[in-house]
Amino acid sequence: MPHIKSVKRATLLILMVGMGCGRVPSDFGPFAGLVYEYDRQAHARGKETALDGLYIEFSDALGPHTLGDCGVRNEGGKLIRINRQYWDAVSEDVKELVLFHELGHCANGLRHLDSEYAIMNASVYVSGSKEYKENRTYYLDRHFSRVE
Repeated sequence: MPHIKSVKRATLLILMVGMGCGRVPSDFGPFAGLVYEYDRQAHARGKETALDGLYIEFSDALGPHTLGDCGVRNEGGKLIRINRQYWDAVSEDVKELVLFHELGHCANGLRHLDSEYAIMNASVYVSGSKEYKENRTYYLDRHFSRVE
């Protein structure tokens, strides 16, 4: 019977490794790639992100000047809502800025930093995607330096 026990152990090990391969749950839907990238960028700088209990969804209920927001779900956990009309109309760089901004709030507890050009500036993604794209590493370094 030792063979059966070793097969069971091997199967359990494979299941455990397979389930723990990615820190980002797959239920982030169309946002999973950007959430993974945010988490990767944080870890590259020695920072953690609080993704457990976080949900992201499109919303048609946001005002025309609200691109996204971070709040608390009635069922528990945090919720990022993204303005669907805006999302469909912008470049990939702006999508990254919007989602990284909201993840800064929801996954890292960061507040707005409106006194300068920064990911956490409330209006940076309206006019600054070219600046961000050209200096992405600098802005990510500054963003994650604020994470404790």
